[in-house]
Amino acid sequence: MTGLTAWVGLNTIAKLKPGSTVFVSAASGAVGSIVVQLAKAKGCRVIGSAGKSKKIAWLKDNTDIDAVINYKETDDLVCELSKLAPNGIDVYYDNVGGKHIEAALDVMNNFGCCVKCGMISTYYATQPTIAPRNLFKVIGKRIRMQKVSSFATT
Repeated sequence: MTGLTAWVGLNTIAKLKPGSTVFVSAASGAVGSIVVQLAKAKGCRVIGSAGKSKKIAWLKDNTDIDAVINYKETDDLVCELSKLAPNGIDVYYDNVGGKHIEAALDVMNNFGCCVKCGMISTYYATQPTIAPRNLFKVIGKRIRMQKVSSFATT
């Protein structure tokens, strides 16, 4: 199911093209790690995020990922993502939500695509989350946002 979810999100929803820049949150996770590998196999530049040095090392050793952000060691995810994607991102594969989607929306190119898979940042929240505060960018940048389901074929 994880492989199908990753494939459908990239190919059916994002309509991934070679040369695209892809940002994957929770890039070392079950779906995220497959997204990284599929996007690299298609000739894309891939930036991931993870919160532990062990996960980052695994990504660097086992995938062909271009860059990884340790989101727990940065105060400014937008700044870090902007440095790694100076020409913007074309696809954001969202497994986390929260500050990750805010950063992706700030750095996303016009006509980009946000594939929604999970929102782990909110799963154990005891208070309503404030992010994303910049959801209006979906309109201004004409970003397409859609949830992926491994059961969906179109």
